[in-house]
Amino acid sequence: MNNIDISWIGLIFGLMTLIIPILILQKYKTGLVKDTIISFGRMALQLVFVGFYLKYIFKFNSVWLNLLWVALMIIIASASVSKRSNLRLKYMILPIIISILSNVLFNGAVFALMLDGFDNLLNARYLIPI
Repeated sequence: MNNIDISWIGLIFGLMTLIIPILILQKYKTGLVKDTIISFGRMALQLVFVGFYLKYIFKFNSVWLNLLWVALMIIIASASVSKRSNLRLKYMILPIIISILSNVLFNGAVFALMLDGFDNLLNARYLIPI
């Protein structure tokens, strides 16, 4: 697999794109500047930790490990959706999981058609990004 490393200069330029929405939020006094910066910091930290973990998922490339990782992502996303929409997790977790799972299955099927079929779909490099 070919990896493309991002230079520190490239990373800084990428981070500078955050300045535009922050300036817009500040100009219109939305009160979202602090939340935006905190969300960005949290996202960056999560990506660092997930990046370390994904290194091993891609290395082992086990179908069961890949499916377990996708299931974990679906459950976490479902809990996040429930929490952000102020829905009761107890009642809504199953419908939300089914909704997200159906989306993953549909996108996986479409993606498999664009590839060379379903043979490679459970490969970590294809399944995890979907």
